[in-house]
Amino acid sequence: MLETHRVLQGIPKKKVVALASTIDLRKGAVDALNELPLTVLSVNWFDNLIAAVINNRTTKKVAIIANHPLSNGDVLNGDLHRTCVTSYDKSWHIAMSNPIHPVIMVGDSLGDLHALLSSDIGIVIGHSSSLLSLSNRVFQLVPLSDYGLFVESSSLPLLYHAPNWDAILSWYHLNNHENEDD
Repeated sequence: MLETHRVLQGIPKKKVVALASTIDLRKGAVDALNELPLTVLSVNWFDNLIAAVINNRTTKKVAIIANHPLSNGDVLNGDLHRTCVTSYDKSWHIAMSNPIHPVIMVGDSLGDLHALLSSDIGIVIGHSSSLLSLSNRVFQLVPLSDYGLFVESSSLPLLYHAPNWDAILSWYHLNNHENEDD
């Protein structure tokens, strides 16, 4: 739709970057950006906007896989280089990542479900009613604080729930104190 209607055509690239300072992140997200080994996967946001949001808040290099708006000089031309279009694309990028450690996917919407289920550890963050409504029908959902204590008791895949980034950081530090630099 963005390309069909050329919604981005004529927008100066510097306006996209300036928009970054107006975007609020969830509580604890900046600490997560600084402390966790992250790759940002997005079907909705542009790579240069994500980079500007991150660069305004941290000096850490974060890998970004997202669509890229094309430009003619300093002005967007309305076209996109599509890298991550669907939730299945997120799953494909996870499968192709070849990580040393287990892949932990954190998602907050229905569009993240396939990638959450494709990862080694899927964490639903926040209180997305559309995503949480599928609990016990499409997946089992247990508190992240119960990680390692819960044994799968049904044929449904297991996802964890965390209310916020602070809970994920606490869990990560408790469970990844060894071999962090591999």
